[in-house]
Amino acid sequence: VRVMSMVIDYADGYWFSIPDMWRGKITTKLDPATRTLHFYQWMESPKSPAGVRGPELLRIQAFTEKEWNARPKAGGFFLLTKKDRLCYAAACPSPASPLAMTPREVADAFERIPQD
Repeated sequence: VRVMSMVIDYADGYWFSIPDMWRGKITTKLDPATRTLHFYQWMESPKSPAGVRGPELLRIQAFTEKEWNARPKAGGFFLLTKKDRLCYAAACPSPASPLAMTPREVADAFERIPQD
């Protein structure tokens, strides 16, 4: 039986399927003010038995069309999809990490929640 792990952002209407290589190795932080979901590597630490937040692996953000068109192009974001005047984009701030995903893998793991 295959188990699927995902993170859901109901406010912005999407889910992200956690890849197998990330299971038990990441933590997330949602910033509602910027409509951004951050994914960080979770690392062991001698100073903290529970572990510590490591480098950011992925950032998913919802932009209005106006925000998307006005953003600095050097921000590293790539477009995942557009729907109802919202642009969903992602950035991979740690491309050299062994846990890094490619833009194609990120796009394949991203899905809008269907609206009835």
